[in-house]
Amino acid sequence: MGAKFRCLVCGLCFTLVGCPGPGDRSNPVYPAKLEINDGHVCIKAETYVGEYIYRTEILSSEENESVIRYSARSIQPEWALTQQCLPTYGFTFLPGRKYLVAYAVSKEGVKQHRIIEASFTIP
Repeated sequence: MGAKFRCLVCGLCFTLVGCPGPGDRSNPVYPAKLEINDGHVCIKAETYVGEYIYRTEILSSEENESVIRYSARSIQPEWALTQQCLPTYGFTFLPGRKYLVAYAVSKEGVKQHRIIEASFTIP
């Protein structure tokens, strides 16, 4: 009885957890391209016409340097233009620190947003 019960519990866990699929609510993550010119960080990504930046997170290896910015689309959307530098809102990237920059982009009439992400260290 004990072995059968364990198999049943394990099977039930796998059935409930499952694998990612079309019904899951996780947002797809897409890589961004990074360019550094004269100390200026430019993050570019493939975006689609009509996509706007819903949320921006800039996370630093130094906890007190991180920033999260929400863009209210009802005021003025921050458009995500393809292969143009995405906004960093004046954030200062310092040499020797690790950064993760993530943009949540959405489009009017689409329920799920996409995540555009870049992870890098400034030399």
